[in-house]
Amino acid sequence: MLQIWVLNILLSAAAPALAQQEPQVKPVAVSSSASDVYQVLLDNLSQAYPFLLITADTLSQAEALDTFWDKLAALERGERDKVHIIHIGDSHIQADFYSGKVRSLMQKQFGSAGRGMVFPYKLARTNGPTDYRCSSNAVWESRRRAYGETGPPMGICGFGLKTTNQPFLLEVYLKNAADSFNQATVFYPKTETAYNLIPGRIKPGAQLSTTTASGAKRYHKIKSGETLSHIARRYGTSVRTLQRLNGLRSTRIRAGQRLVVSGGSVAVPKYAPDAFEQIPFVADTLAGSAFSSVFTFATSTNSLAIKGEKILASQKESHMHGILLENTAGRGVLYSSVGVNGATSGHYNQAEYFAGQLSALAPDLIIVSLGTNEALGGRFDAEEVRREIDKLLATIREAAPAAAVLLSTNPDALRRRRYTNAHGITVKNIIKQAAEKHGAASWDLHAVMGGQGSIRRWRTAQLSQSDYVHLTRRGYEVQGELLFAALMREYASRN
Repeated sequence: MLQIWVLNILLSAAAPALAQQEPQVKPVAVSSSASDVYQVLLDNLSQAYPFLLITADTLSQAEALDTFWDKLAALERGERDKVHIIHIGDSHIQADFYSGKVRSLMQKQFGSAGRGMVFPYKLARTNGPTDYRCSSNAVWESRRRAYGETGPPMGICGFGLKTTNQPFLLEVYLKNAADSFNQATVFYPKTETAYNLIPGRIKPGAQLSTTTASGAKRYHKIKSGETLSHIARRYGTSVRTLQRLNGLRSTRIRAGQRLVVSGGSVAVPKYAPDAFEQIPFVADTLAGSAFSSVFTFATSTNSLAIKGEKILASQKESHMHGILLENTAGRGVLYSSVGVNGATSGHYNQAEYFAGQLSALAPDLIIVSLGTNEALGGRFDAEEVRREIDKLLATIREAAPAAAVLLSTNPDALRRRRYTNAHGITVKNIIKQAAEKHGAASWDLHAVMGGQGSIRRWRTAQLSQSDYVHLTRRGYEVQGELLFAALMREYASRN
């Protein structure tokens, strides 16, 4: 039965909207010992994918996670209600297939304290996780740190969103019934210009139709060697959309040309005038915080609507940096993932509210999965990579001094779909050295994959996409299983 469980964990399950229900205290449901779980998992992976270097699936400087192991053991003993893990990364994390698999396995083993962080990626016009959806009747200006754009200040999720529309509605719906929550922490700059936020829900049948609204256009200046498909992936859109926005009849483009990559007219939901219904909540428990507001509800739900409106003359806008969804009546792991397409350590260092909001999240373990874009960037500077990683880790240590930190190395990848990338080894070594310098643990994903050039075998096994950089959904699940196994191997050795 254990093997069946390991091989068939579902990342998400579509479910009809739930009526609000009384929260139930959930005991930790441990299927088997950690040692049994990781060993069966590794046995199955080694049989299915013999090119994996299973013997390398271990943690270095694992003692750096001692505080985390202690908290996890306390959770198992019932002496603790929650352990919060935050997984920070790039495009490998943004879609949440990789981090979502680790979340699923950790919560299966130790219980669930909620879905964790969600972000309305659709409003930023990019891809996001598939286990929830977001919508809003406002037009939002967006900025993602990865491309040095101007715009709204950026927060913990790696994006900045801003609207001047009011009153507005923003709805979040979790598809998995098991992810119901009774507490929402909204992250945004709480300044005197920010609209009032009120939690509630959209009444059934209150969305009448869709309408169009105009938003600011965003542009990209084409560089030599770029293709329309490359630009579409970079901005989380499609070639067809870029052609429509720019009146292109073919995919031919030229260096120096300016392309509209988003903006203009967008479809937004149109609601009935009385669509919003406020739900009872405990007043903002962080009224003095500059980074977030916390709303706790008397009943649990899997959907939330936030209404933003102007109450005072000074209020003129609303920003959005993410929403943390928790089940405070549950006991287990809260696993938040934060990913940005194209991100590097340097891009996280540019986020104005990253440190303050990370501190407000009070994580117990921070996993950092970066390095792909550093290794594949057009202008490689090893010392710059080292400086930016050092800066990010110093920020993390200052913002979350009680958190244990685990660095994953970059995965193997090819340059231009065919060339072995020597910079990948350099970046891997820089990451491992940074872990030693900053008292963090490290996990050598590059080695576990099979080492230099192993991405070709992942492609043959249908685990990699044709760009030899990104993985298929199953490929990301395998990565998640490998990381979970490495964590459980070390945890089992200490308990």
